[in-house]
Amino acid sequence: MISYKLKNIIFILLILINPSLLLAQDDIKGIGKKLYFDHACWQCHGLEGQGSSASPATPRIAPTLYPYEVFSILTRKPPPGMPAYSSKILSNNDLLAIYEYVKSIPAPPEIEDIEILNDLSKDY
Repeated sequence: MISYKLKNIIFILLILINPSLLLAQDDIKGIGKKLYFDHACWQCHGLEGQGSSASPATPRIAPTLYPYEVFSILTRKPPPGMPAYSSKILSNNDLLAIYEYVKSIPAPPEIEDIEILNDLSKDY
């Protein structure tokens, strides 16, 4: 099995050879976003993958720090409370597209970096 670092190195080399591959990567993220909503991932993990503290609590999945292999295992054989998505329901290519989308979602700002919250706290 190819390691995550080796996959990234190969991807970078391919981009250096053919920069138009970046467009394909954006297309994959767009497809992943559509699949994220079509398969109702957002219902538990939130519109931005932020997770939820509602019952049952669901973890933040964006931006994901998991390598694809772990993301795949957690999707195919999830912990209790999450439905399993077999390859018959969600193909490996579709799962990879969702992963690329979730990985592309930026991290939320730190609380102290949200100007309006800082302004409010000065008033009290």
